Amino acid sequence: APLRLKDVAQIVDGADSPEDKAQLERVAAARVIVLDLVAQAQKTRSAGDVEGAQRVVNDRLLPAVASYIAAQEAFISLQQRQRDQIKADAVERNAVARWIAEAVAAVVMLLGIGLVALTVRSITRPLEQAVRLTDAITDGDLTIEVRDDRKDELGHLLQSLSAMAA
Repeated sequence: APLRLKDVAQIVDGADSPEDKAQLERVAAARVIVLDLVAQAQKTRSAGDVEGAQRVVNDRLLPAVASYIAAQEAFISLQQRQRDQIKADAVERNAVARWIAEAVAAVVMLLGIGLVALTVRSITRPLEQAVRLTDAITDGDLTIEVRDDRKDELGHLLQSLSAMAA
């Protein structure tokens, strides 16, 4: 079923941008002209004037149809440009999001490396002190003393070794 004028008006009102609306209005206006000329050619032919109907078709209707098609093609071209712009914007937003994700990943990795380094250091320092203390005791030096305020197992080990040397 052909679109009624109110349906065309609803399509125009639903346009996303002023450019879309303006181009759809041009399409709708060209459509009205074509429909009016079709009706005029049919009326002329119904009145028995076949040659007059042919003149309306050739002289006015065909150029109006060409204009109507050109208006539709212009709208299609506008939609394609808008689509391309939206795609380009999406690619740009994707690149920014990827850059942010990579930066966050790098920061998390650096924080992880820092935490690992602190954890390793908190284990190796007391062990190094314990090794030095046991080496000193092995060498016969019982005067060495280690002070450590740690409340964990390594702190307990250092206190026990220090007590053993005293």
